[in-house]
Amino acid sequence: MSKFITRYVLYWPLNILSILVAFVLAPVAALPVFVRSTPPRGVYGDPRPGEWLVQGWAWITTHDAHVDQYAYGSMGRKHWLLKRFNTESPELNPGWLRYVNRVLWIWRNPAYYVKHHWLGLHKDDPGIFLYERKFRYLHVQFGWKTYRKDPDGRRMYAFRIKPEFKENWS
Repeated sequence: MSKFITRYVLYWPLNILSILVAFVLAPVAALPVFVRSTPPRGVYGDPRPGEWLVQGWAWITTHDAHVDQYAYGSMGRKHWLLKRFNTESPELNPGWLRYVNRVLWIWRNPAYYVKHHWLGLHKDDPGIFLYERKFRYLHVQFGWKTYRKDPDGRRMYAFRIKPEFKENWS
């Protein structure tokens, strides 16, 4: 177990660096020249047609969803900007708004590909752990997301200290 804790701690700087770089580079990665209709290697998820980043930029976003997820409201809620436009159909979604959708999605899920493919562990690795606690107004998570059911059997690196403003949390 101590080997995995050491590994987790050593991975932390790479995790933070990848997040910061993803935030800074998101406006570049989201440009139409880097978007394709076919997923890059190592990416899986939603089978519907959508926008994917080219292989060289795949690391900057999530490994299991299109880069245009916000555009279709598939997260169950839309960003406030998107509520003002009909974004259910790509034909009615102007190019600049699709670009904004991609940037917002990358900012929401920065470098998840890195956390899954590069820093993630296989579900059967002995010593894999997850500490997760939801306090009244704070969500804390350390370890690897052991509850995920990704088809490749990998569990994503997890580091979260996030304020949450939901009532009924213990």
